[in-house]
Amino acid sequence: MSREGNRVGKSYSAAIEIPQNVVRIINGEGLDAGEVVQRLGGVKEKDPTLWLSGGRLSRDKTIEDAVFLALAREFLNPAAYR
Repeated sequence: MSREGNRVGKSYSAAIEIPQNVVRIINGEGLDAGEVVQRLGGVKEKDPTLWLSGGRLSRDKTIEDAVFLALAREFLNPAAYR
């Protein structure tokens, strides 16, 4: 949001499909997705995106990219939005 409060930059992060076996475990055992991927993937990180992408993309990176893109309106190329 701009300092004046009159303009808001919006963006979305990437999404990745959650496999049905992970969904079943979440629903059946009340675990979160991070706990499930630790169990299934034998990984230390509680990052479903990182595990599902084969270690190529983290949840933090997808959030960082979404914030960066939301800033385009006010900071990266405001002239494009006028």
